[in-house]
Amino acid sequence: MAKELPTRKQTRKNQPMAFSQEEIELVSNAFEVNKYYAHYVPLIEFWFKTGCRPSEAIGLQ
Repeated sequence: MAKELPTRKQTRKNQPMAFSQEEIELVSNAFEVNKYYAHYVPLIEFWFKTGCRPSEAIGLQ
């Protein structure tokens, strides 16, 4: 039965697209400028520098 199922082909199209350095700076600056969200800057920078997922980072204290 398993042989009858279609196989999934691996393609490079499914590769994640990382942020460029310019995009990272734009996001970080946008958080820094906004008074309401400025306290999230260390968390945002942590996510970008480590590649940690938001659900993983929230559990860290």
